[in-house]
Amino acid sequence: MILFISKQKDFSTLIDAFSIVQKSINNTKLLILGEGDEHASLQLQINELQLEDDVQLCDFVENPLSYMAKSDLFVLSSLIEGTPNVLLEAMACGCKIISTDSLGGSSELLHHGIYAGLVPMKDHQTLVATIMAVYSEKITNGQDFALQQSQKKSLNNYISSCFPNYQ
Repeated sequence: MILFISKQKDFSTLIDAFSIVQKSINNTKLLILGEGDEHASLQLQINELQLEDDVQLCDFVENPLSYMAKSDLFVLSSLIEGTPNVLLEAMACGCKIISTDSLGGSSELLHHGIYAGLVPMKDHQTLVATIMAVYSEKITNGQDFALQQSQKKSLNNYISSCFPNYQ
């Protein structure tokens, strides 16, 4: 799996939110996995916010699931996503989830916020509040939900929601 560091992933908003969160929650770290054209500008932002010890931009990782399995929280800060299977993968690994309510399927996949925190795009203040809610145990883990999903079930749910009269 290749995770791209691009403008559509909006890691800049995530880093802004993290800069506030890490002042309140001890020993928090942010890892961003992947390669892309935004790497240099994100590193500059990290340096300007003096987060070099707390935010790490990792290169391509063969198995991001091993990172997810060791994480408390997975944040999808994207402005647009196709089918965000990465959310199910992170939930299956036991992560709590926060996702932007971006163009694409995040909201539908997460049942409009039942299984994760949903925040507006490019809203770092709401993202901060939602991250704080996760760490105060106000957002539940969707692992059981994620493990029940399959391609067939997802396809059937999609078809029935888009084409209610389809047999």
